[in-house]
Amino acid sequence: MPPRIDPAVVDALNATGRARVLITLHDPAGGQVSDVEREARVAAAQDAVLAQLPATELTLLHRYRNVAGLAALITGRALEVLRADPRVRSIELDGAGGVHR
Repeated sequence: MPPRIDPAVVDALNATGRARVLITLHDPAGGQVSDVEREARVAAAQDAVLAQLPATELTLLHRYRNVAGLAALITGRALEVLRADPRVRSIELDGAGGVHR
């Protein structure tokens, strides 16, 4: 199932060529696991997603430790790569004063 893309992300990309987003991944930890195991699985999922994208397409703004997600500044090319990644659950616009600060 493809990720849910907030239409505002596409609007921002069309307007400026970049969008500040929150990327939510499917939970790689599954059921009940220890905090240490959760952090390790989240980090591995984040690493796998980030490895597909060169720094020219995605600028990492924040990496969450216990939540399967990332805050980033992306290009249209990055959106296409993320859209095709089965680990990605959703991509939403992270406006000024977003939750990642």
